[in-house]
Amino acid sequence: MLYFIGILLAFNAFVSFATAFFFHALVIIKLSRSSSSGKDTGLTSSFYASFSKFVAGELYPDLKRKWSKAILWVVLSFIAAFLFAGVAELIPN
Repeated sequence: MLYFIGILLAFNAFVSFATAFFFHALVIIKLSRSSSSGKDTGLTSSFYASFSKFVAGELYPDLKRKWSKAILWVVLSFIAAFLFAGVAELIPN
């Protein structure tokens, strides 16, 4: 039973990482395009300025919500997996 829960938590961590990787790649692509074309960024057209505005919620607010939830999912999944592994190690066979 513990083995099955461990496999399930590891799979959850993998899926959460893949989802966060997808959304992070999407953010990088969108911000690279907007900073190179100069749209949506105001006067400064650097990638850092675009990312700062993205984190502040000024650029792509719907994508920011999805990206933030994906990052939170990764953090919680890995915390759960490592906590379970630590507790499972304490339980004698």
